Amino acid sequence: MSGLSRRTLSLLGVTVLAAALAIYALQSGNGRLEDEFEPRLMFPELATRGDDVARIVVSANKDQFEIERRDGAWLLPARDGFPASPNVVRNTILSLSRMQLVERKTALAERHQTIGLVAPAAGGDAVEIALQDEAGSVLAALLVGNVERGGGSGQDSTYFVRYPGDDQTWLARTTLQVEDDVVDWLDRNIVSITRDEIQSVRISLPNAQPYRLERPSFDVTDFSLAEIPEGRTPMPAFTLNATAFALAGLSITDVKKVADIEFSDPVKVSCRTFDGVLIDIELVKSGEDRWMRLTATEAGADQVSDQGSELTADIEESAPQEPIGSETSDDESATEDAVLASANEDAGLSARIAALNQRVSGWAFQIPAFKYDQLAKPLEDLLEPLDETGGSAP
Repeated sequence: MSGLSRRTLSLLGVTVLAAALAIYALQSGNGRLEDEFEPRLMFPELATRGDDVARIVVSANKDQFEIERRDGAWLLPARDGFPASPNVVRNTILSLSRMQLVERKTALAERHQTIGLVAPAAGGDAVEIALQDEAGSVLAALLVGNVERGGGSGQDSTYFVRYPGDDQTWLARTTLQVEDDVVDWLDRNIVSITRDEIQSVRISLPNAQPYRLERPSFDVTDFSLAEIPEGRTPMPAFTLNATAFALAGLSITDVKKVADIEFSDPVKVSCRTFDGVLIDIELVKSGEDRWMRLTATEAGADQVSDQGSELTADIEESAPQEPIGSETSDDESATEDAVLASANEDAGLSARIAALNQRVSGWAFQIPAFKYDQLAKPLEDLLEPLDETGGSAP
């Protein structure tokens, strides 16, 4: 091969390489190499204006809804003003204020579909999120597309994003969890009861024998079946516990005004805590859904276990009764302190009950089907099956 041919081939190779680099840069939407891009905040002013956010507007191809701040509380108009999760709201605003653009991508509109960035208004799969102040001015807005690299809860993920009205796309690093369904914004923690708090559960199904599961103290792990039918044997403890503990950590899946759900012939559940809260629940089926409504009251004195209080009646009963007008003894002072502490506990209990009723009054809550099944078990499901002689099988 002649020297001229080799020089020609070398020049051709350089030209092809330069053209390839130019095409790559142009497809990315800029005229320089990607490694020259300096990461930056997508919304640099939001860090100082997070407290000004009064409305969050979420638009997806299946729905559009808003989360509004009213009198300091975040509410969901699409659910008749039911409270939104403060954690989801806070994490959304905080994540957007910290979101970083880390790489410039394509500016070609025809490529938006492949990375999920066609706007929902145009029938696309992107999720549009806008933060507004009280006057309706937009503080931050973006379209979120496909995940380029996913992270766990609280960890960074990388999404394809773009500003509304701008074809330029970016890779953004963020802890944002894209919640595009209104139920994802619900304050789901309605009944804040732990397993240790539950003393007993009474369950009554329509046209069936009611029963009660109970335990003497919170340090006893397993529940027992009260009033076992003659000749029958209860199922193992883990079966009884599944029903008794069903309310612990209960998370709702949707909410409606209670007048919108028919609560005829409900399953009735009464849950009593060691500190004296009595929660009465009604459960019904509505098509494929399961709904509940509930109220809280203070259990009667004969219904409350001593385990619910660090101070018991023994303190007061054991204190000597001094004659009227005598000097205050140490024992009498201890008794007065105990009475005062007991009054403070009663006030705390009343406040807890009032707060629970304020959250649930007027609402019906959708719950998972498996939770309904745990709470609506007939007594027979908690007893060992009968053998051929009519007794419980061994």
